[in-house]
Amino acid sequence: MIEKVDQWTKREVVHFGENLMGVKVYFSNGPQPKEIPTHSHTQEQFTYVIDGEFEFSIAGKWIKVTKGDTLFFKSNEIHGARVNSETGMLLDVFSPVREDFLV
Repeated sequence: MIEKVDQWTKREVVHFGENLMGVKVYFSNGPQPKEIPTHSHTQEQFTYVIDGEFEFSIAGKWIKVTKGDTLFFKSNEIHGARVNSETGMLLDVFSPVREDFLV
């Protein structure tokens, strides 16, 4: 099921098991580029860029990524992002499962 996160963002839990969760995140830009505020969580996160162009803030440094690129975030690592293309799609994999996404 695709869940509307906000006006410009949707997410779809595509798989979850006891210790692993895959989530597709769909972005579209409005009048301003979509910003994902810096945040952290206890889960480790692997991100695969399915489509679009993004910039990720990791430990205060900005990294540009595009289709086919991957990123890894350690547990509690502060990170954020912005969408630099009209639309974009990510596959985020979390371990352990993000219970807050199952509500």
